[in-house]
Amino acid sequence: MWISLITKVIPHDHQARFFGVRYSLCGAAEILGSFAASMIFKFVPYPTNYGIIFVIVFILLMVSYYFMSNVYELPTQVKKIRQTGYFSRIKEISTVAIILGKAGFSFQVIYAKVKLGISSEQAAFIATGIFISQTAGYIFWSYINTKFNYKKSIEMSSLLFIPAIVAMLLMDNIFMLYVSVALFGFAQSARNSGENNLVIAICPREQDKPAYVGLRNTLLGPFFAFVPLLAGVAADIFNYEIMFMGSIIFVVIGYILMKFFVKLEK
Repeated sequence: MWISLITKVIPHDHQARFFGVRYSLCGAAEILGSFAASMIFKFVPYPTNYGIIFVIVFILLMVSYYFMSNVYELPTQVKKIRQTGYFSRIKEISTVAIILGKAGFSFQVIYAKVKLGISSEQAAFIATGIFISQTAGYIFWSYINTKFNYKKSIEMSSLLFIPAIVAMLLMDNIFMLYVSVALFGFAQSARNSGENNLVIAICPREQDKPAYVGLRNTLLGPFFAFVPLLAGVAADIFNYEIMFMGSIIFVVIGYILMKFFVKLEK
């Protein structure tokens, strides 16, 4: 529903830039927040450290609530919507995020520990690296979305998942791991900032947009829940290399579906 609200209050020709700036600032805030939390846990004893963090989170939530409560939403004429209209377009909506191949990235740290024996500090740096590459990606993809459209950025990011997976397959040193992490974070940022917006762009009528977003999230819920589990089972039955090769196949299938079967409204 938040995406639908933003599309109403932000002019259409400013939305791509808005989302790029918004996600970039959020990425920077996540890095800053992680650092601040680690410092609080390090220098403040338990349970005071948790209390301080909870108070800070509460204050930030209240500030966010204040600004959100002051957003003015233009009224929309709501009409009865035929559900058959949704289901006739399930193919287009579901292909927005069919790239199941990225599930293999859930095992980046585990595979790196098995293959390279990385330390806990290096594993923690991977999460920070993803935040940094995503923050940079949000700026780049906002430019692509403004110059072209959300579909183009999703297509380009889909292709970036392939070298990210290949880097994992060829990983024989820590540098290759960081390359894979950087590519994954950069590609994932396009999907974080663009998938729901692409569904909005696909939707033909303003009053249908909330339902389209809801349908998209409902359809993808089982994938988000079970695909990492299936990837883990595949790694146990075969090995990590076979699982990553299967991921490449799914990425290619997802790209083809996105490129040739998902159509934007003119």
